[in-house]
Amino acid sequence: QVILLEAADDESSADLVILADRRLRDNGGAPLLVLRNAVFNGSMWGMSPSLEQGEGRSVFLHSEQSGIGRHPWFQSLRIGWLEDEFRVLGFGYSSYDRMTSGSYSCSIDFETGDWTADATWVDVERETEESEASSGTLEGGPPRLTDHGAFAPLPEPCQAAQNLFFSRMP
Repeated sequence: QVILLEAADDESSADLVILADRRLRDNGGAPLLVLRNAVFNGSMWGMSPSLEQGEGRSVFLHSEQSGIGRHPWFQSLRIGWLEDEFRVLGFGYSSYDRMTSGSYSCSIDFETGDWTADATWVDVERETEESEASSGTLEGGPPRLTDHGAFAPLPEPCQAAQNLFFSRMP
């Protein structure tokens, strides 16, 4: 069982609670992990985190800020049990520019280390579009879920895509 709760100490984030299966004889329903300030939790529509069941006993933790501003963003973590602890098995992030329809995104499979990133810029005045994509492999394996937080920096490939996108904005 996985639960999201508004953080007790910061209303702009949510705590993630993972509980043992309530049907277990011993410790059924006991907390397996409590991650404070795990994910962004805004006060308006388009800013609430959510959970989604993944394949093979994994869960997706989605967050977003699509309610206001020029550059809404969407983030997903794929969480699973690996090497005797909860880990971030996958990471996805995307954003777009409401004024020009330009966008960037990245996706990381921490189990394989494979990542992809892309960015698209639109020059509205010239009616042209330009794109750039990159990919690679990360070393180190899936990071611990406990090392993640609502306001943690993006993983390097995603940060690079974001930096590239904003450096080339018209």
